[in-house]
Amino acid sequence: MSPCMYYPPPQKGGGFFNKDKCMNTESTDKNAVNLELYKILISTRNFEIEMFWKRVNLFLVVLIALIPLTVASLTSKEASIQYQVVICGSGLLVSMAILFISTGGKYWQSRWEQRLHDYERENFKDIAFFSADKDRLQADVTNSLSFFGGSSIMGCISNCLILKKPSVSQTMIEFSIITTAIFFTMLVYLLTK
Repeated sequence: MSPCMYYPPPQKGGGFFNKDKCMNTESTDKNAVNLELYKILISTRNFEIEMFWKRVNLFLVVLIALIPLTVASLTSKEASIQYQVVICGSGLLVSMAILFISTGGKYWQSRWEQRLHDYERENFKDIAFFSADKDRLQADVTNSLSFFGGSSIMGCISNCLILKKPSVSQTMIEFSIITTAIFFTMLVYLLTK
């Protein structure tokens, strides 16, 4: 096993990778080590994003199934209050699960993106994939959008929204906050009815 692939447990003040051990290996070229560590950081970040969506999608499927059940139970004259409470309570639990999974996933995604930013700034100053400043990011996106046009009203609206840089994972967190509030409100209503 390459010493660069060794993942020591995080220590106070220490990093995730044992870079010193890699650099002291006689046969190891510093640039090759930096590139290997950079690849590991990118891979870990991508893994976190992939796992974020796998986890969230599982619960979204359950939530999507619960929404029509909730509407049907609340509008049905035959549905018992106990049935309505169980359905709304289930919706609340699933919404809260999505919220906690989303925020936890976003935490780790943000952590690895920051590590990529820092590592790239320190070791690959010229590429600025993850370490680009806000002006560079905005210029890149603006240039890309102008290449594809967007002269229609819908194109202009969508380009303006894109340039606001919404976060997909942040949107999922906000969605889960809203669904949690809705199911909580319905549950309180049913229990105080």
